[in-house]
Amino acid sequence: MRVAPPKSYSQWYKNWQLAWPGYLTLGFIGLLAVAVLSALFSQSDHGIIGFFTLFIDIISDEYIRHITYFSFLQASLSTLAAIIIAIPVARFLYRRQFWGKQYLLKIFILAFIMPTMVSVFGIIAVHGRQGIFNDFFTLFGFERSTYLYGLTGILLAHIFINMPFSARIFLNELENIPPEYWRLSKQLGLSEWQIFTRIEWPIMRLSLPSLASLLFILHFTSFATVLTLGGGPSATTLEVAIYQSLKFDFDLPKGASLALLQLSFCLIFTLFLHRFSNQINLLNALGKGGMRPKASSKTSYLADALVILILFIALILPLSSTFIKAFTQTDFSVFMSATLWLSIKNSFILALCAASLASIFTLSLLLSKRALKDHGIQNVGYHMFSSIGNVILIVPSLVFGMGLFLLLRNYINIFTYGLHIILFINALMALPYMLKTLSPAIDSMAERHQKLCLSLGIKGINRTRIIDWPTLRQPLGRAAALAATISFGDFGVIALFGNDHTFTLPMLLYQSIGAYRSADGAVIACILVILAFGLYAAIERLIGGKYVKN
Repeated sequence: MRVAPPKSYSQWYKNWQLAWPGYLTLGFIGLLAVAVLSALFSQSDHGIIGFFTLFIDIISDEYIRHITYFSFLQASLSTLAAIIIAIPVARFLYRRQFWGKQYLLKIFILAFIMPTMVSVFGIIAVHGRQGIFNDFFTLFGFERSTYLYGLTGILLAHIFINMPFSARIFLNELENIPPEYWRLSKQLGLSEWQIFTRIEWPIMRLSLPSLASLLFILHFTSFATVLTLGGGPSATTLEVAIYQSLKFDFDLPKGASLALLQLSFCLIFTLFLHRFSNQINLLNALGKGGMRPKASSKTSYLADALVILILFIALILPLSSTFIKAFTQTDFSVFMSATLWLSIKNSFILALCAASLASIFTLSLLLSKRALKDHGIQNVGYHMFSSIGNVILIVPSLVFGMGLFLLLRNYINIFTYGLHIILFINALMALPYMLKTLSPAIDSMAERHQKLCLSLGIKGINRTRIIDWPTLRQPLGRAAALAATISFGDFGVIALFGNDHTFTLPMLLYQSIGAYRSADGAVIACILVILAFGLYAAIERLIGGKYVKN
C-alpha cells in the first residue's frame, strides 16, 4: 500500500512546480545580497558586533561627519528645489493649452531618463566658466566666474534631471480632479489663489510624501553629478567617498565602513518611502486641462511667463546647448578615435545584456507570482516576488559594486571580468523599475483572462502565444527599453570597475569633461543621447510591436 506524502511536503512540492523560476531567482538574489553584506561586514573596521559604532563615528570623526552632513544637505535642498519649481510648472501645463505642449511633456521624460553625464555636460555648457551665462555677462564688462562647482552645480543638475519628473507627477494628480470641482469653482467665483489652496494643492499633496521620499533617495545616492560638479573635498558625499576610498586610496576597511553607513541610511529612507508609497505613473500625464476655468488675470499671465523663463533656463537651454555646441564644431577628429568605437560597442553590449537579464529575472518573479495567485496560494514567496525590488532599491549600485569587489577579489581578476560584473549589477539595478512597470500589467492580465482560459482549456504554450504575449508585449517592450537606456547611460559602476578595455560612452564623456576637451565632449554627449534614445525606440518597437504607443 502506497503511503501518501505528508500534506506539508505535497504542498511545498506543488508550490515549487508552480513557481520554481521565481523561487530560483529569489534565492539567487537573496544569497547574493547576504554574501555582499557579509563581505562588507568582514572588511569593515567595525565588523558585525561593532556595526552601531559607525553612528558614533559620525559624531567623533570630522571627515565622516562632514560628508554625512553634506550628503543630507544637498539631497534635502535638491528635493526641496525640484518640488518647489515643479508645482507652478505643473499648474502652468494644466491650465494652458498651446502648440508643442505634448512635445514639451516628452522632453520632460527625456530629461529624467537621459544619461546623467549628458545632463552634467549640458549644465557645464550653460553655467561653466566658458558657458553661455558667462559669455553673456562678459558683454556687460563682468569677469567670468566659477559659481558652478560645488553645491550650486549639484543643485542645478538635480533640478534639471528631477524637476520635470516631479512636474509630471503633479500634473497627473491635477488631471484626476473631478469635473464637479471645476463647475463648483465657477459657481462660487473662486480666484486663482483660492483654486490653488482649496482644490489643486489638496490634490497635489497626496503624492508629495512618496515623491519627496523617492527624490531624496535619488539625490542622496547621486554619484556622477556630485563627482563631476562637486569641485573638491568640501562637496563630497558618502557615495563619492566610497568610490575614492576604493579607487584612489585602496582603503578597503574605510570603504566598507562607509558603504555600510550608506546602506543603513538607504534602508531608513526606503522604509519611509514604503510607508508613504503611492502608485506613481510617469507616463499617464497628458496635460489636458479639462473643465478648469481659464486663468485670465494679469497675475496669472505674469506667473506663467516666469514659469516659461524658468523652464527655458533650467531645462531647454542645457538640453539644446549640448546639440548646438556639437553641431557648430569644426573638429570631428574624435570619430577617428578607436576608443570611441570601443566605448560604443561596450555600451551596447552592456545595455542589451543587462536588459535581457533584467527581463528574465522580472518575468520569472512576476509570472511565478501569477501562477501562485491563479491557484489561490499567497505564501511568503508570493509576497517576496514583487517586493524584492524594494530590497534592491535599498542598496545603491556603488555599494553593491563595493561588496562584489570584496567578495570576488580573492578568486578572479576583477578588472578582467569588469564588463561582466557591470552588466550584472546594472541588470539588478533595473529590476525595481521593471517590476513596477510590469507588475500592474501581469496582475490585470491574470484577473481578465484566468477564468476564460480555464473555461476554454487554454494553457501552456498556447496561453502564452494567444493570450499572454499580445497583452504583455507593450509594457514589456517599454520596461526592457527603459532598462537598456538606464544601463547604456550608467556611470556609477563603470567608474568603479572601468579600465582601458571596458570604456563606455559615459566614461569617455567624463574623461573629456575632466580634461577640458569641450569640443570632444559635446560630440560624445550628442552621440550618447542619440544612441540611447535610438536604442529605447528600437527595443520598444521590436518587443512592443508596430502600434506601440509612446
